[in-house]
Amino acid sequence: MTPCFCLHIPASHQHRSSPPASNGMLPPASKPGRGKTTAAATLLDLTKDAEIAISCRKGRSGTAAGDVAFPKGKENLASVLKRYKRRLSNRQ
Repeated sequence: MTPCFCLHIPASHQHRSSPPASNGMLPPASKPGRGKTTAAATLLDLTKDAEIAISCRKGRSGTAAGDVAFPKGKENLASVLKRYKRRLSNRQ
């Protein structure tokens, strides 16, 4: 049994060296930087700003997401930010 001609892709339409298709979830791999770095102090300021931003947020009360999931996620994020702050302050 031969496949239908509609399933045949002509050679002119095929990419010879196409990059692998991404799954849409992850950004493409970045190229290595050329000597540009972000200072630890700048990252420390960003983490402090993020801590302030999440501390004033509240989940919608009366829902499972607002009463349980949101506070737990907020707690996890605060923990990660504390860890980043501790590591960044050691680098200064």
